[in-house]
Amino acid sequence: MERQLATGKPFIITLDRPFVTDLAKFLDEAGGRSFRTSASAFQLPLQSQRIKLREYHRRFGAGPTPEVEGPPIPYVFHDLLGNDDRRERGRARDPWRVAELARWSSRCPPPEFFVRMSARTPAVAARIAFGPAGTHSGLHRHGASTCQLIFGSKRWNLHEVAVTSRLKPLIEGLRVAAPQTFWWNHVVPKIEGVRGDVRVALRRALLNLSKRGLFDTAPLVQLEQPLDAAQAIGERFTQRVGEIVYLPPFWGHSTINDDWSLAFVLELQGDEAIRAALRRTAPAGRTRPIEPRKRGEGASRR
Repeated sequence: MERQLATGKPFIITLDRPFVTDLAKFLDEAGGRSFRTSASAFQLPLQSQRIKLREYHRRFGAGPTPEVEGPPIPYVFHDLLGNDDRRERGRARDPWRVAELARWSSRCPPPEFFVRMSARTPAVAARIAFGPAGTHSGLHRHGASTCQLIFGSKRWNLHEVAVTSRLKPLIEGLRVAAPQTFWWNHVVPKIEGVRGDVRVALRRALLNLSKRGLFDTAPLVQLEQPLDAAQAIGERFTQRVGEIVYLPPFWGHSTINDDWSLAFVLELQGDEAIRAALRRTAPAGRTRPIEPRKRGEGASRR
């Protein structure tokens, strides 16, 4: 753990004793509860709504394939501390409140690591992320975070801070229903085999899309500085059950679920406090860095 934290880069903890539940058990425990779907920028143009998990599962149970490019499915990305509700009502965000987590834990038990970390460091948000294949979050960033996958399979793309600032406007410039998925499946393949600076190939691909009305050319100003394929594509990996992903502050990331998935996510505050908390609460397991992307991999699969 100490060695991985010292790198200042994302890493994975593979738990010796994963938190065990499955979709059926989770719906039995929490299916009658109303959770909020995300209205964050990475889910626009969807509107936030409250929905009971059983109804959510019934409505989207036969979800599309992970590569769907139609209208995005609402993603249950609910803050267990109620901060989403308070923001909508114009109230200040609260710090971590153990009592609020205990209220949720009575019928929707979070994993032990999630609870232990809550006592060690302030949390901006403590979320469940739940949805079928095809639910995804576009490229975004925030303070340091941990994401523990309980069941399912989740694909990630990671970008360093400076690169995220340049790529995010390009992806958001796509005039399609699911821009992040479109980026993975149609834009990234155009630059995968390019050596060195990919700006010419990337600009050409985006201009061709603009002729079809699928891209707003204004964000092309982000391509004034050199950009290589590794930066533009980022690090790709698949998170498996029983793994915790740790992201340092403001690393850009996007995810897509390959099947019905549940994760517990902490968005944390104070980098040094987080490191100290991780050292004290480190779960029993092995740590490893994010594996570098292999040349020739597909645009959306590991």
